[in-house]
Amino acid sequence: KPQFGRKIQDPVAFAAEGGFDCVFWASGRRSLDDGSREALGCGVRETEAARVLVFQFKDLEAGGNVNSDMATAAQIATEWKSFKVLLRPGVKGVCDGWLWLFGLPPDAVAVRNENKDSPPKSFKESLERILDLEGPSASTLLAAADIFQHRIKPTECVARWVEAAFWSSEKVVCDLGGADASVPGCPLVLVGDAACGKPFYTGTTLNGHFKDVVKLVDEVDWIHDGMPFTCQRLQAHERYYQTEIQRIEKFERRQTEKGQGAPLPQPPQAVQAQPPSQSMPKPPGSSLPPPRPDSGPRGGVSARVTPPRSPAMLKTVSLPSLGASGRVGSRPCTADAM
Repeated sequence: KPQFGRKIQDPVAFAAEGGFDCVFWASGRRSLDDGSREALGCGVRETEAARVLVFQFKDLEAGGNVNSDMATAAQIATEWKSFKVLLRPGVKGVCDGWLWLFGLPPDAVAVRNENKDSPPKSFKESLERILDLEGPSASTLLAAADIFQHRIKPTECVARWVEAAFWSSEKVVCDLGGADASVPGCPLVLVGDAACGKPFYTGTTLNGHFKDVVKLVDEVDWIHDGMPFTCQRLQAHERYYQTEIQRIEKFERRQTEKGQGAPLPQPPQAVQAQPPSQSMPKPPGSSLPPPRPDSGPRGGVSARVTPPRSPAMLKTVSLPSLGASGRVGSRPCTADAM
């Protein structure tokens, strides 16, 4: 029975309480704490991590415009050449847009927003609530915020720190019995961001999650046969997941010179065809007989040698026998099949 609005933090306790055959964990990247992931063997690897400032703004004043080069303007005003800006349109009834600021100074210090009584009214005011103003790079970020305010002119703006990274779990099919003996053999399947993901600015990850779930549904035998539903039944999906995270270079799961990461699955090697004399033993009596004299049409002697037919040729069905026997090899040949 579905239970909406219930917070579940421990999948082991949840499985023991409900007596489930399998648990699907479709949640966020940090929905499982580090201790639970370590016990289950599904730790997360993060690569290309970077801090990003995200501004959500709305209610633009007259003259406000988002159609300009914000990044170049911020670089010139602050002399910080690493700034990059990504603007995305808003959602009606929520906001007019979002601005992501990349390439931040590494020594910028974030603080907790203690003032939540009224929303900030500008880029600079929203940044001041989450930035250590005594930090070495505070003036650089505040100057960039002034540039954004001068061009976009919102009357309400909220800022937050976001960590953008590629992340992937060591595996997605886990045995809950390995963490608690009270649920032996109960599989835990990580789905969505709990399994893997990529930074938001590279594009949506939702389509990739949909593709993974389709593979999960297609490749696993879900028919109830009376046998316990163990992790073994989900190994096809685990192999697919491992292939995917090794295929994508940004996850850094490929085999390296230092031996880090798992090796990519290798395709089966093609078997090189060998000459018949080497690939199969010669049947008895297959050696060529010595030439024998034969009378030619002019009474001469011919040294022509006729090699014997191989066993494969002896078994070949001739065309006249097709209509007589109605069989091709060992398979019946009927009018419906032709």
